[in-house]
Amino acid sequence: MGYAALRKARELTQVELAEKLGINQASVSAIENNSDLLLSTLAKYIRAMGGEIEIRAVFPEATFNLEPLPPAAPRERPAAAGRSKSKTSSAA
Repeated sequence: MGYAALRKARELTQVELAEKLGINQASVSAIENNSDLLLSTLAKYIRAMGGEIEIRAVFPEATFNLEPLPPAAPRERPAAAGRSKSKTSSAA
């Protein structure tokens, strides 16, 4: 099942899912049309619909359930190069 079909089965529009993800509708469309997603992006997409990702490694002799992906932690943006967080004042 494709991502868009899954979203539709969950009775969500791209706009509704975008609101849950904190992104715009065009970004949801890009996710749904991308054949090479990061697992973290896919996990966020599925969690926004109320689901969880399960990953299995399937071999002829056995199947292994892999550890679930932890919830994504918010990323900190690095400070711009050459900028200082503290301001200094000079006496005249």
